[in-house]
Amino acid sequence: MGGTVLNYGSKELYLEAYKAGWEKGWKAGWEKGLKEWRIDLVTRKYQRGESIEKIADDLLMSTVEVEELLNNQEEADDDSFRMGSLEIAALLGHWKWF
Repeated sequence: MGGTVLNYGSKELYLEAYKAGWEKGWKAGWEKGLKEWRIDLVTRKYQRGESIEKIADDLLMSTVEVEELLNNQEEADDDSFRMGSLEIAALLGHWKWF
């Protein structure tokens, strides 16, 4: 009977650790994806000839934030997921959540 309780306790600890690790990994992945999306969006607008001030105004960001994203565009992996125009359009209506 003692082995059963220990086994159950181990399983419970494992499930709690698994859940905590999954949530931490999911959050880190979400944050990385969001940062890459913002870098990609700012870079595309800049490449189309929009000024840093206009980009900042459109995205309700400061010019410093836009400049930092443009300077850090190399951080995004070349093989990372890039959103298409439909995904960006869908998110633009909800970007204030971020």
